[in-house]
This record gives sequence, structure tokens and C-alpha cells, in this order.
Amino acid sequence: VGGTASTISGGKFANGAVTAAFARAFGEVARSGGMLADSDAAGMNVVDTAVGRAAGAAANEALGDALNTTYGTLDEASGVWSGAVQPIADRFDTEIASKFFQVRGGYRFGRAYSDGVICSRSAQCGVSWRLAGNARGLMVGYIHTHPSNRMGPFSGNDLSEAWWEFQQSGTPFSAYVSLPNRQVWAWSTNAYMKHQGMSWSEANSLARRVR
Repeated sequence: VGGTASTISGGKFANGAVTAAFARAFGEVARSGGMLADSDAAGMNVVDTAVGRAAGAAANEALGDALNTTYGTLDEASGVWSGAVQPIADRFDTEIASKFFQVRGGYRFGRAYSDGVICSRSAQCGVSWRLAGNARGLMVGYIHTHPSNRMGPFSGNDLSEAWWEFQQSGTPFSAYVSLPNRQVWAWSTNAYMKHQGMSWSEANSLARRVR
């Protein structure tokens, strides 16, 4: 489509401050015809890799020095990340994610990533958060944006992937989600340990609001 690498993909992805730079990137995507007008008639997802690259670049530009900052808690790190990245996700109409790492003295997040799923034109938005940047340290969680305030706040996929990471590593794992209304929510595998009979939809009740 207009020189932009675009694909159609079904279902939610499995495994997986607005600046001048953002404005340039957004303009380039728009001029390329990268913003696809319609979702697939069969209920598939519209994925535009140019949007993903531009959204990721803008998010990392907005994060700036925060990418090299160590935070005392995951909650603190999630608030900083959300404040910088959620406006970018809203503008690009796509989900963006980063991983959390435990380092000496606290926590850091890696560079942001987006697949470029066009949320408003897709059956179910998503992001392959495992493709987000790494940092030195132990991976202990991830954070991503959602396009709507009306969700659980987590999808079942969000929670099942966090649980899978815990099962693979044995390290407690946290999922965070940032919403357009600037709320941030957290979910921990430690909390789910006592309620493993719950469905993933019911497990949303274990989420706590960070801000």
C-alpha cells in the first residue's frame, strides 16, 4: 500500500510527550498511504509496519532519558512510561509495549515497540510485547497501552501471557496496562497464585489501579 509494508493478521497477537520527531513520523506514514481505511471483512486485524516503526520511534523519543533511569518500584516506572507513551499510542491508533527489568537499585524499562496494528480498524488490537527492547537485568514484567477505557482493564491474553512467563522462569511476573484516560493498572502472578481456579476474565478482579 503506497510503498508501505502492510499485512493482514487474524486475532490478538500471541507471543508477544508528543515531539517534533513524532509529527514528522506521523506525517510520513500518512503521506505513504499507510493508514489503511478498512478492516478485513472476515474480522481480521489490519497491521501496518510503517505505523509500527513510526509509533515505536516516537515513543522512544518521548521516553528520552527515562530509558536510562532506575526507578524504585515498578509502579513508579509504569507511571513515567504511561505519561510519555500513551499519547503516542492514542495518536497512532496502535498499541505500544515495553518490558520491565529488575536491576541493581530498582527497575528499568526497555525500548518501546509496536507492531502497527491499527486498533480502530481491527477485530482485536494487540502488540507483540516480547519484541520490545531488552535491558540488562532480570525481566519481571511488561507494560502496554490499550486503545479503550472499556476493557477489563486487561484482556485474557494479557494475563495468560504473564502467567506463562512465570511458569517458564519461576520468577514472579507483573503485567501493566496504560489506558487513554491515563489510568494505569497492574496484575501480578503472585496474586493469581491463590486463585488459580479463576478464568482469565475473572482474574481481572485481581488487578489493582496504580494511578
